[in-house]
Amino acid sequence: MVVSGLLQIHLVDARGLKAIDTTSRMDPYVILRYMGQERKSRVLREGGSNPTWNETFTFQAEYPAPDHQHNLVLKIMDEDTFSADDFAGAATINVGDLLQLGAEKGSAELPPHRYRVVLADRSYQGDIRVGVSFKRKLRENQESWRERTEKSFSTRT
Repeated sequence: MVVSGLLQIHLVDARGLKAIDTTSRMDPYVILRYMGQERKSRVLREGGSNPTWNETFTFQAEYPAPDHQHNLVLKIMDEDTFSADDFAGAATINVGDLLQLGAEKGSAELPPHRYRVVLADRSYQGDIRVGVSFKRKLRENQESWRERTEKSFSTRT
């Protein structure tokens, strides 16, 4: 049985981010990705190495996922005006256990916690603080979000 619901991410702040540009303070923002869905935080002008967003984002979620991958990826970027934005690091949070608990009990929550921000070579770049919750929204006999989406695409062709 596939259980669908809403995965809510509370992006709190980051600490100790390493500056990419040495000529100016960081203008950080975060790209959040989960199961093909993407959200973007606001850019914090002159936010520096210790930005505070305090923003909440919502994603459609299913448990179990078709590929059994339940990773939330947080990609921290530094906005640049005259060149491409710089990658400042990323954190990956596996929310599979949270979704499983929420699927069983109706809801589950992880209070804000610090996660390591790393570069591709796994070098430490600071911490990001994020809270995560899941709330089941569909009953067993209802179609999952993915099934409805696939049906809507198939009826268009």
